[in-house]
Amino acid sequence: MANTRLTTLLVLYCVLSLPGGGNAQSNLTDAEISKQCSSAQQSCKQCITTNPRCTWCNDNRVPTAIRKNCKLDKENNQTCSVGVNSPQTLINKTIDEEFTAENKTNVTHPIQLKPQEVSVKLRIGQPTKVNITFHKLIDFPLDLYYVMDLSLSMRDDLAQLKILGSTLIDVLRNVTVNTRLGFGTFVDKVIAPFASDNKDM
Repeated sequence: MANTRLTTLLVLYCVLSLPGGGNAQSNLTDAEISKQCSSAQQSCKQCITTNPRCTWCNDNRVPTAIRKNCKLDKENNQTCSVGVNSPQTLINKTIDEEFTAENKTNVTHPIQLKPQEVSVKLRIGQPTKVNITFHKLIDFPLDLYYVMDLSLSMRDDLAQLKILGSTLIDVLRNVTVNTRLGFGTFVDKVIAPFASDNKDM
């Protein structure tokens, strides 16, 4: 049977979110979000944690009692001329090494995920997706150790295992050529309840 190499690519979507109801708030209309922002005028912190689309205008020239610093993002973008505070989620791939080549064998730590490490700075209430790609290696190390009970009740299974021994290693090598197969045995203590003390058995 020909050895067919199959590369599998799987993209995993990791959704990250800090508490704040981001999923529910994403369904609100602009008018509803604007109303939320209007009620968060105490501080910049209160503003930007009320809704991911609330932004804080850094204009302190108007008296606190009457100014409206916290507004919907597009409203502040049009009216604030001194700078808008609207922190954004930042994603940094701190370790992003290439996949281990398929022709490399006996690699101690093969790379099958990209990126390997991600640093994420989340804005409260703002869900964020991080894409992780999985690349299956045909030669990924695989060890199988088979432990067999050698008590009399397992003699039929032992005979079957002897027949399937060579077939088992062939099947494993269809998954990866970098494989090792081991066998071990054990026998329960010849006392109840581990074994029967019936001499006729």
